[in-house]
Amino acid sequence: MATRCGLHDAGRGEVFADERYFLVRVTGDDIDLAGQEAFEREVMKDHRWWSVGELRATEEVVFPEDLADMVAQLVLA
Repeated sequence: MATRCGLHDAGRGEVFADERYFLVRVTGDDIDLAGQEAFEREVMKDHRWWSVGELRATEEVVFPEDLADMVAQLVLA
């Protein structure tokens, strides 16, 4: 598990976030969005699976900014 907390600009001003990231190995690739809140549906434009290499190479905006490093540390642990 990796964690991050503090003030972040959520597009509508600063919010305090206590974030927890988990490495989970799955056998399928379906993404279920049923549990999202309205604000999450509004600000999250896309969902997909990424490799560490894809995260490092993308020019798309991905949060948190250091996600590739966080994933790499979890995979190597």
